[in-house]
Amino acid sequence: MSDRSYPTIQTPEDEFHAPDNGRETVNPAPEMEFSTPDVSQEFDQTSGVTEETKKESAFKRLNKIRRLVYGAAAIALGFVMLTPNESGKTEDVPSVTQAVAKADDEARPSASPAAAVPASEVPVTPAPTPVPTDTPVPEPVWKKPDAKAVFFSFSSEYHAWVLLSNPESVRSVTVELFERNLDELMESYSWEEGDPAIQSGILKIPAFDVAEFYFSHMDYYMNNNLEPEPEMEVAVLYKSEDSGQEESIHLSAEPAPEEGLYARYWGTGSFARENGYPDSFEVGTYDKSENWRFVIDRPDLVTEPGIFSVSAEYGGRKVTEAECRTETKAPDPDLVALGLESEPNVILVIKRPDWMPEQGTLTLRITQYLAHYGCTLTKTLEIDFSDQIDDAAYGKVLDTEIGSMGESGS
Repeated sequence: MSDRSYPTIQTPEDEFHAPDNGRETVNPAPEMEFSTPDVSQEFDQTSGVTEETKKESAFKRLNKIRRLVYGAAAIALGFVMLTPNESGKTEDVPSVTQAVAKADDEARPSASPAAAVPASEVPVTPAPTPVPTDTPVPEPVWKKPDAKAVFFSFSSEYHAWVLLSNPESVRSVTVELFERNLDELMESYSWEEGDPAIQSGILKIPAFDVAEFYFSHMDYYMNNNLEPEPEMEVAVLYKSEDSGQEESIHLSAEPAPEEGLYARYWGTGSFARENGYPDSFEVGTYDKSENWRFVIDRPDLVTEPGIFSVSAEYGGRKVTEAECRTETKAPDPDLVALGLESEPNVILVIKRPDWMPEQGTLTLRITQYLAHYGCTLTKTLEIDFSDQIDDAAYGKVLDTEIGSMGESGS
């Protein structure tokens, strides 16, 4: 008969020691409580089981049951002791299963150490505050000023400008118009530092006609078979950067002849019917040519001598191209009969439109090209066509504007 004796069982304290105070809730390391079973030990690879193996297996099962019971009791006791006294509800005390699960969750290591810190508690490094710095303002570079004299004529009508570059250091500008034959001062103009004209770099001399000067000295001119010959003298004073003293620029210019234009209104009388264009406006040139070209309100097309842009306006309304026409006037037969030269001439004719009253003032802007200076000139004129019956009324120049200089300017 086989020996069925079992090992003597001692008291529970001998078999399983209760945990010390304060260590009731300390969970064992996962690798100590749960270890990977040895397959060779759990499943016997041999075909038979001996009696000794059965006794040893029973003893191990008994020990395992005891450890589970005492462990569960210790965990439950720890949670009861940690439960607040003011909570009298039974559901406040976790079950053994809940306690084991909670202890396991707390013992499980976090996937990422950074995940345990709330986002609101993560310190944020503030962006550095830009330190304002004073932007250095570069000092203006001194440039020597320069000047250009523009002086031209349309028959007895004269126009003049002084164009400045780098006018910041200019102190004053003086323009004198002399008559060379008589060596007499005709006109004088001056501008001082701070004048808006100097700051803009464009100094305009009022247009003038030498007819009055001629008649006041008619005996001299007739006796010497001469005509007035104006000349322009320019003096520009500026402060030198090197010496700090005033230095000057002196210019002298003779008038360059340019093609002059006129504008007039023909009345409705017999003179207009026989010699002109009744109740019409006419724009022509002082010199005759059949090569002139007129365009309506297109100053951008004025790119060379012989092209003239004309814009006519009354009461804010412009005359259209359809209301204008060009004509070529035949040579003057009376001049030809006297053996004098007379060439055909192209002119612009504007028949007074029906929307324009019989009396009023027409405003014209005529742009032409200055051959000598390589730039444009725009004249603004007014023609008063009130009470004009037998005579022709000529336009009065109100203003002139000079364009930018081209390479041919001198």
